[in-house]
Amino acid sequence: MWVWDEDGEILGISAGTVDTGWIWALFVRPGHEGRGIGRALLAAACDALIMAGFRTLRLSTDPDTRAPRASIAPPAGAKRTARPKAN
Repeated sequence: MWVWDEDGEILGISAGTVDTGWIWALFVRPGHEGRGIGRALLAAACDALIMAGFRTLRLSTDPDTRAPRASIAPPAGAKRTARPKAN
């Protein structure tokens, strides 16, 4: 787990697992978006999982969260994929 802390205030977190290569958490406190916090936390999680030997990493979002509106670009060399929607 990686934490973005400024003066004792947690502004973001990311977390992943080296068992599966899954990034299961990426959060930035409302009002602090657009500062590169999410991008830095995502990069930290990706770097750790790549160092653990993963070539494919997964991060998903729920359409009912703020995440689909986020503008985090995939790290260099990564690509976005989408799972087909269920009918």
